[in-house]
Amino acid sequence: MSSKRVRIILLTGIALIVLIIGISLILTYASRQTINTDLPQTATAEPSGAGATASGSPAATGLSSVSVTEDNVQAVIATMARRGSYTRSVKVENFNAEGKAVSNIDVAVLDGATAMKINGSGSAKYIVLAGGRLYVWYDGDKEYYSGPADALGQAQSVADQFQMIATYEDILKLDKSSIQDASFTTYGGENCIYVEYVTELPGYATIWKCYISVQTGLLADAEQYEGETLVYRMTTSAYDPAEPDASAFNLPDGKNAFSAP
Repeated sequence: MSSKRVRIILLTGIALIVLIIGISLILTYASRQTINTDLPQTATAEPSGAGATASGSPAATGLSSVSVTEDNVQAVIATMARRGSYTRSVKVENFNAEGKAVSNIDVAVLDGATAMKINGSGSAKYIVLAGGRLYVWYDGDKEYYSGPADALGQAQSVADQFQMIATYEDILKLDKSSIQDASFTTYGGENCIYVEYVTELPGYATIWKCYISVQTGLLADAEQYEGETLVYRMTTSAYDPAEPDASAFNLPDGKNAFSAP
């Protein structure tokens, strides 16, 4: 075999080895980039709002460094999705000149259906949205209201309304000029998207400050201001990603909302 042919075979073998090593390195690198949602990647954003802390390095958070701004936050939110099943507690506070009204809401979500127990002033109120129907009753009732829920709107948004919380997906409908601030941050120990935006109402405007959990796709915290006055606050706790028991959707007559006609 000529020396020229030997050199060609040798060079070809080296090229194949380099190619294999290169592909291996790329696959190893890609496997280490664990990202919970497809976020724009450049530099780590500074935290915003009260209670926020620095998001930390990618090694500390398990996320790649990201940059979320007023310009791209709607595109980021569009990639997020809520968990289909979970339980958690929601606290809603409405402030006025006389003080505040507080509602504590236990929420169970199972395959898109939602059961709520609302504790405020008076008897506890129960609301279930399942199978395209709405069920409502109060603590101690033997009978309950039952009616179609589809006419009320999209089930997820209707559930938000009964919980008295903002539907953060509505941020996608805002004019970009309404968004005043946005960032990727850590809030309450969770990686969150922070958004601050203005909503125009007849005669005045309100400012919303929201934290959306990257891990759960749920609204974690929100505040509403009229000028500098806090008029509304929503906080969450006791989040559990496990599927709730179907008994959470039981009706007062013993039937279950998933099987009720």
